[in-house]
Amino acid sequence: MRIIAAILFAVSAARGADCNRLNFSSLPSAQGWILSTNRPSSPLVRAIETNAFAVDGTKLVINTVGQETAAYGLFGLTVSNQPFTLTFRARVLETIGDYHNFYVGLSGGWRSSWYYFGVRTNSVLLQSDIHLIDATQFHTYRLEGIMGGMARWYVDDVVMVEDIPIDYDNGNVVYFGSTYGNRAEITQLDFCVRRGPAISPRIACSGSCIEVCWDSLTNRFYQVHYRSSLTTNQWAPFGMPVNGNGEKICLTDTVQGRPTRFYRVVEF
Repeated sequence: MRIIAAILFAVSAARGADCNRLNFSSLPSAQGWILSTNRPSSPLVRAIETNAFAVDGTKLVINTVGQETAAYGLFGLTVSNQPFTLTFRARVLETIGDYHNFYVGLSGGWRSSWYYFGVRTNSVLLQSDIHLIDATQFHTYRLEGIMGGMARWYVDDVVMVEDIPIDYDNGNVVYFGSTYGNRAEITQLDFCVRRGPAISPRIACSGSCIEVCWDSLTNRFYQVHYRSSLTTNQWAPFGMPVNGNGEKICLTDTVQGRPTRFYRVVEF
């Protein structure tokens, strides 16, 4: 159980999620991603960015057939104990051999304490586990959890693997790329982190009620509590536990005639 936020009646909204979203109007290097060819420690990486990657406004195309590994990394995105969501939508156009794939993952540094998905034409490699999927069709893949804790892996919103340990390191990197012999298309790549309380109140019902809203994670439950004084630590549940859906959830409470009411949201 984890308290994600507590608010005083009628305080202002708190900050929610910070997201890094790949757009397709420019190559990733123009958006802060570091191309692996810029790393002196990786002399085997030889792919030229404009040969390996292309954008057309709606997607990014990876084409590395006959070339060596080409990859991008985005650094310094997370801190320990922060909930995150890594989402990408892609399909594989061509894969040569059993060991070459399009991959997306998290790492404490380039290939250090890494966790990744490797997508082939007929399967997805999740670390060492193989899942048979027709990856030539577009699918949405999502890794959702807590840095330094556990995560779940989804394909098209269906849970595939639970209780995945996610290591934490101060140099955390989100990365993606392709080993040679693989071509793929990406239409979405998002990495979002909740930077502190993601809860907000809003006066409603012509001032006679308040909406308590928060950003939820899928497959997590949330319980709203309330109390009327800060001099006691006795919280009362407001309603039943709510199942998260990955969207903002709001509950409405009638507050007319109550001078003060405090709320908190517990995630479990």
